[in-house]
Amino acid sequence: MGARVGISVHGKFCVATENSIFAMPEIGARLDGAEILACGLATHFVPSAKLPLLEKVLISRAASVLKL
Repeated sequence: MGARVGISVHGKFCVATENSIFAMPEIGARLDGAEILACGLATHFVPSAKLPLLEKVLISRAASVLKL
């Protein structure tokens, strides 16, 4: 919400979950994870239960790239 949105929205990848909420206090409206993805503010949607698996895969891929 607020300033954190301004920082994170410019990343190359932005992952939303069913627990994500996008809001700006001055606007008042809130978007949930599916809406964040649908309007293009997130690049990926991952159920929160799968976040540990996503982290494991990303770490593994980063490690293999660094070995090159």
